[in-house]
Amino acid sequence: MEEIIHMDTSGRIVLPKKIRRKFPTNRFLLKSDGEKIELRPMKSLDALFGALPDLDLRKIRREHDREVSGEHF
Repeated sequence: MEEIIHMDTSGRIVLPKKIRRKFPTNRFLLKSDGEKIELRPMKSLDALFGALPDLDLRKIRREHDREVSGEHF
């Protein structure tokens, strides 16, 4: 798929809807090599649920949220 997209003055670009549907994530790895730019979708934490059956990611997330809720900056 090829499509021309535009970048605004803040450097933001909008990915076409069919790309956003194909890669349901909001995190991408950006690589620049010479004159190319490459975006690679990164799996979200939610996509990993079930990948390791013995790992309780929901419990880990709850514990993390509980720990950071008491932090003050």
